[in-house]
Amino acid sequence: MWKNYFKIAWRNFIKNRLYSFLNVLGLSIGMAVCLIIMLFVGYERGFDQMHSKNVFRLNEVQNWEGMVAPQKVALSMFPMGPTLNEEFSEVLNYTTMTNGGDLILMDKGERVTIPNTIWADERFLEVFDFELVQGDKSTALKEPNGMILTEKRAKILFGDEPALGKVLPVADTDSAFAVVTGVMRDIPERSHLQFEGVIAMNTFFDDQEGPGWGANWFNTYLELVDDVDMESMESRFPEYLISHLGEDADENFQL
Repeated sequence: MWKNYFKIAWRNFIKNRLYSFLNVLGLSIGMAVCLIIMLFVGYERGFDQMHSKNVFRLNEVQNWEGMVAPQKVALSMFPMGPTLNEEFSEVLNYTTMTNGGDLILMDKGERVTIPNTIWADERFLEVFDFELVQGDKSTALKEPNGMILTEKRAKILFGDEPALGKVLPVADTDSAFAVVTGVMRDIPERSHLQFEGVIAMNTFFDDQEGPGWGANWFNTYLELVDDVDMESMESRFPEYLISHLGEDADENFQL
């Protein structure tokens, strides 16, 4: 019976070649597009799955006089992390970081580069589940000059030698240096945070009493309770901004 069905289908295909071709072509394109969309969505939804906590990035919408349209940025002010942690019961923890660019150090008289570094406070490894293969997560970013390297970068710099405890002077300075306090498993491709080195933020300033409310060049991540009511939390952001930045703050900023 199936053989007859195929014969009939083939005869109809030959008899109406153009119509059949267009049908098959349309079906093929539709299936291919659906498959591509499924692969794309699956890839995008796979980002940051290595982290177990309920983490959100704090973003600003800036609206200054003269702007054509409000500007959405992933930036926030340095004091926002600690004050939100103190004033909002939904916030369990926070971490503050910023882009540090390339760091040029000296090793055995040679200049070496740590590309794509970030500065992060000591809570960075509490909020995120990046894994250390050498060092202690609780202390790696606690002291000034501490530096965590990825396995790949540590291998490039030190080969098979233990990286932990290595002291590297900063190039073109008299006294600045970095101490390797941890080696981190290489960052997965599907992590929105990509870096090869993490520098303890308190190397540059006290990460409790750091830059004030005008320092609008940080990234703040908040660990929130699992059952957070986001609409309720966001509805209190204008009042929060006004209390810290003045009565017109909510005209220029949204969180």
